[in-house]
Amino acid sequence: MLLAIDIGNTTIGFALIHKAGRIESVAIIDTDAKPNKIKAIVAKILKSESISRAIICSVVPQATKTLESVLKKSVSVDIIGRDIVVPIRNCYKNPKQVGQDRLVGAYGAMKIYGCPLIVVDLGTAITFDVISAQGDYLGGAIVPGIRLSAESLFFENRAFTAH
Repeated sequence: MLLAIDIGNTTIGFALIHKAGRIESVAIIDTDAKPNKIKAIVAKILKSESISRAIICSVVPQATKTLESVLKKSVSVDIIGRDIVVPIRNCYKNPKQVGQDRLVGAYGAMKIYGCPLIVVDLGTAITFDVISAQGDYLGGAIVPGIRLSAESLFFENRAFTAH
């Protein structure tokens, strides 16, 4: 079984995936959880399932280090961007400016829906990623997420009504 881990700015998602590609179970915790809590959840997952490999996609280096150190004692660990290259041509002038999470999302959407397409991810930030008809990652945009946008409207409205 494969343990796929998505480390985002707000949450860490864990998915157990069978060799046939079927998702067995999913768990989510806050990214800012204490390292001991993260370690306890990983220990529980490893104890309950026969996992042979873990793959991590992350935008939070410190959480990546914590998870990798715990996991590598029990299973093989690969980090996307370091050990695994996302098989999509990145057309950015400076390719390192694009997060691995965005490339993985673009590649996955391309495999499911074909090209060309625009991928919209509603996370901590809302990202728009453009994939050409040839399957090249052309770029995209990042805007504030739903929570931040709503809070901004609330505070802006409050500032005007406080007088």
